[in-house]
Amino acid sequence: MSVNGHVIPHTPLAVDFWQVRKCPHARLFFLSHMHSDHTVGLTSTWSYRPIYWSPVSAALLKLKLQVKQQWIRPLELDEPYMLPLDDIGKERLTSHL
Repeated sequence: MSVNGHVIPHTPLAVDFWQVRKCPHARLFFLSHMHSDHTVGLTSTWSYRPIYWSPVSAALLKLKLQVKQQWIRPLELDEPYMLPLDDIGKERLTSHL
């Protein structure tokens, strides 16, 4: 991943990418890990959509960057999750970390 993260082409997925104005179609935001080059642009004022990450990264981001709890969605490793692509949960995507 680059310092600025990545929006996966032709998908609503953003990984380590926090510049929401540059990716208005992104619906699912993931943090790969807690190195500072992967959190560039992510601040305590994040209020766009939930961010998915491991429980360890979730705790660190809450502590270090003070991201509000309402945006934190920790996912256990090797567990399947149905993640919402829209605001009502009608469209979903299955994900594994």
